[in-house]
Amino acid sequence: MKVGKLCTIGECVGVVVPAQYRKQLGWLKGDQIAQEILGNTIVLHNVTQHMMTLTTHRKAYGDGAANPSRRIREIPVH
Repeated sequence: MKVGKLCTIGECVGVVVPAQYRKQLGWLKGDQIAQEILGNTIVLHNVTQHMMTLTTHRKAYGDGAANPSRRIREIPVH
């Protein structure tokens, strides 16, 4: 469990969600987060539907280059 503090955002307050939690939950910047109080606890739900999957793998083009336009070209030596 991580402990943070409330920060002021205009006339509201906010809490920082650690990047590790955001990645684990699959939340993205700009997502709509529903909030409700259950007893003495605030519960947050991401209500944004995503049409993609998150990945941390670089796309391979067969030669280890991440971008085909940045491939190293071999120049023959005579």
